[in-house]
Amino acid sequence: MDDQERASKEPIAGAKGGWTLVVTALLLNGVAYWYNIEVTGYIRRQSGSISTDLALRLAYFALMVAVTASEVLLVDHFAFGGGWRRKVLSGMRGRMEGEVGDAPSLGRSLFRDYTAHVAVAFLVLLGLNYVLFNASNGWFDSYYRKVGHFYTELRSSNERDRIRAIDELAPIRHAGVSAKLLERLIKGTVKEKTWSAWALGYRAAYDLIEDDLKEKAQDAALALIRSDAPDHDRAVVAMALARMNSFEWMESGLKGLASASPDPQFAIAFGWLEDHRSKVLEALGRLLDRGKGVRAEAAAWALGQMRDSVAASILRKRLRTIDPEALCIAVESLGRLSDVAAVPLLVKLFEAKKSDRECKQVVVRLKPNGSGDRFYLYAQAGKAYKSLGCVRRHEPLRVRILKVLARIGDKSVLPWVRRMATNQGVGRSVRDCAVRVYNAAVE
Repeated sequence: MDDQERASKEPIAGAKGGWTLVVTALLLNGVAYWYNIEVTGYIRRQSGSISTDLALRLAYFALMVAVTASEVLLVDHFAFGGGWRRKVLSGMRGRMEGEVGDAPSLGRSLFRDYTAHVAVAFLVLLGLNYVLFNASNGWFDSYYRKVGHFYTELRSSNERDRIRAIDELAPIRHAGVSAKLLERLIKGTVKEKTWSAWALGYRAAYDLIEDDLKEKAQDAALALIRSDAPDHDRAVVAMALARMNSFEWMESGLKGLASASPDPQFAIAFGWLEDHRSKVLEALGRLLDRGKGVRAEAAAWALGQMRDSVAASILRKRLRTIDPEALCIAVESLGRLSDVAAVPLLVKLFEAKKSDRECKQVVVRLKPNGSGDRFYLYAQAGKAYKSLGCVRRHEPLRVRILKVLARIGDKSVLPWVRRMATNQGVGRSVRDCAVRVYNAAVE
């Protein structure tokens, strides 16, 4: 008698087998429902450990598989008369009794007849259970994958974990993120508050923060910038407030510009809001006088955003004396202001020896740790110059001067530009750009 005949004649669970499967399935579903609601609720509201979340979620998925397995056995019992179960268990019994010759029957029992049906039923029921589990817990898996694990880190006892979560949440478009960041801005440590202010400012710049929360965020950030926090932290907050279109931080910002080593973000924040009050312009002018490197570059950029004749005058007066590294941005700012009075000075600067230098992209990283969230004080491929065609990743200062002269549009300088187009004392790229500027002006 072969295994198949023996399996068909030997009952495995008797008459009570079906009821046992039903009761088991119901019990597992009840336990799974309770665990599903309780555990996902705990992770949403209280968990502060990613490792704890992982253990709980592994148990959650294991329970989902167990529920599915019990339901598959029910399908097998009522749809196929328990045939698949009998074949599997009879094959296992044969191996346990040492029937070596019948060993292949185990393989046949697993891959013949009802096995395919049961496998399909398992996959279908697993998919349905996944949907039902998530429907009952508020689509927890999607929530956890997108923001939930970051919320867990926000509740961590480790400050580094909380700051990492704030950093990761900043660009995410999801309801509730701004509220979580605002909570850390109000209740967190000084570092957390600074990071949260940056994150909320970043979200404001990309319209990711709700209007009602923006007002609360401004109030909390103002309290931070008026505190005794480090200068760099207050500069980050100033930039965040500027991105939120708040003007109430100005006095604190002016104090920051007047410090011994002002953070460039103070200047950038003033430029962002285009605040051209006289005391702001004077403070930026003083920073341009004494600043070096990125500080002077930020001041020159900010003045160029003001669209004010006084700002243009400040730049003109300092064009000969400012830090050479800031010349490129100062020239660009005069072009942005369309300052015709600067044309003679730009011509002299072009002919000066100190103009024999390269202009490069200047990037200020706005995150509190000085990484990421790049802000370009000048990008060579600006829209205002693309039509000229003389755009390079790194360009000579003389090329920039020519492009700025083209932007200002003073026709009286065209004869000089034509001479520069044939001047062998300057580089080929400069001569080519002079030709393009001249041709564009006379067409």
